[in-house]
Amino acid sequence: MDKIPKGVIVIGLDGATLDVLIPLAKQGLMPRMGELLKKSAYGPLTSVIPPVTGPAWTTFMTGMMPDRHGLMDFVHRTEGSVHRVPVNYNRIQTPTILEMVGKQQTGKRVCGFNIPITYPAPEINGIVVSGMLTPGTDVDYTYPKELKQEIEAIEPYILDVFWQTFSDSSSEAFLRRLIEFEKQKVRISRELYEREAWDLFISVFVGTDRIQHALWPVIAGIIDAKTLEPRWEALKPLVREYFSIVDDAVGWLLDKAGDEKAIFVMSDHGFGPLDRKFYVNRWLHDQGWLAFDERMARTQRTKALVKLLLKKILLRIPGLGKIATSKMTRPMKGRMKAYQFLDIIDWDKTTAYGVSNTEQGIYINLKGREPNGIIEPGEEYQRVCKQVADALKQVVDPQDGKSIVSHAYSRDELYSGPHAGESPDIIFFLRDGAYLADVKLHPKPFGPTSWTTGRGTHRLDGTFIAYGPNVKPQSGIRTSIADLVPCILYQLGMAIPDNLDGKLPLDVFDKEFVTANPPSYRTAESSEREGKQGDMDEDEQALVFERLKGLGYL
Repeated sequence: MDKIPKGVIVIGLDGATLDVLIPLAKQGLMPRMGELLKKSAYGPLTSVIPPVTGPAWTTFMTGMMPDRHGLMDFVHRTEGSVHRVPVNYNRIQTPTILEMVGKQQTGKRVCGFNIPITYPAPEINGIVVSGMLTPGTDVDYTYPKELKQEIEAIEPYILDVFWQTFSDSSSEAFLRRLIEFEKQKVRISRELYEREAWDLFISVFVGTDRIQHALWPVIAGIIDAKTLEPRWEALKPLVREYFSIVDDAVGWLLDKAGDEKAIFVMSDHGFGPLDRKFYVNRWLHDQGWLAFDERMARTQRTKALVKLLLKKILLRIPGLGKIATSKMTRPMKGRMKAYQFLDIIDWDKTTAYGVSNTEQGIYINLKGREPNGIIEPGEEYQRVCKQVADALKQVVDPQDGKSIVSHAYSRDELYSGPHAGESPDIIFFLRDGAYLADVKLHPKPFGPTSWTTGRGTHRLDGTFIAYGPNVKPQSGIRTSIADLVPCILYQLGMAIPDNLDGKLPLDVFDKEFVTANPPSYRTAESSEREGKQGDMDEDEQALVFERLKGLGYL
């Protein structure tokens, strides 16, 4: 087959890893996925560093790395403060695939459904239903606005499944809610697809991330065909049902594509087990690099523990589960503040600190950048960075006596773009993702996993699957998440901007087709986006913080 596709379908499976998809396909639990793999080009997709959902999906949309598109995390630093506020679509600094293809002058029609970091929904030649980091269903989360009424005419729209509002004792309820949620997403996705012959149709399913965070041991037990302890074993049928729903969603779009459209199945990062937590701020304190009020830290921990215990009690009482999952996730404004531990740090005595769990990094308390910085820029900054990084590389877990740091990078080693300054000064991987840094002021540097910490977490290698009339079936091909934009534009017969970080992986495509249809490139007039810029209002920020908390990221 060597014809040009009549459109492109992108299926996003948040956190999907071939380490799960391939075994489930071989076991017959995901037969349509197995069918797709046999006739596609597939392999690992390298995510951003660190592999964080917000920056990764933004790289998917822009074809640029975080230091260029401007989103380094779910949050960003506020001027003159160490505190953070949530990011949103308007903070993306470079054009997105929705805009590249969906500009009026292209004449192409685009549908973007449930893509993370697309609130506020951009105005394009097509429709958008915003995804993760949408504050709630009370806001206008669609473009055009009238689409929201159509979606909610059938049933209330489920924004996400906030797995942190459940617990080990209510894990079955979590799975049933996740299944309900994904079934709704599949139904809406199909209805939107059938509206018209889209040139570009993007649909993202995020439940694959939620289930792996919460129930990785059950998924691993299914993959390895192992009998688990009774509480996990009892959940296997619902886990299988969930992945069957995802498989059906992929299969339906595969059928719709036929031999005429190109399909990309991709993820923003991979997944694997979470073995231990490393409390980086406690470690920094123990090294003498971070000072804080121990009494106030104990008070904060006690309040958090009481709240957790109260939630567990409510979840065990029939009829009160909804109280635990609603009253305990109301907005923080006027009640508590995100990153409140930053307020009890003694900045005049602090050399280094961590802010966000998802950054997996350390900041130096730098003069001129931090409000109460004590480290001089230049030689002292470089010396302190090296000193902290070298000490970090020597950390061992007393549980097994082994080193925990797989890689440690300075900011300059990873980033050089205009927004590199948003990154931590030191970025690290702990046992290739099996250990995760946590910024809580914990009593000890290490701790076990639980429902609260999650039992699965992100890995650098995600999923890339390409299928279409001009794709050469093969396995093992490696791509970058930034390569999706060039791939999509090439399949649509559009010129690729010459300033992207992503590259077109020509090996994915049939050689004869590429020879007959060489990619075209255009000079990018600007790497900056046109349109609105800025943050959400305070009420929306408070809601988004609660969403992030409910997903285990705060």
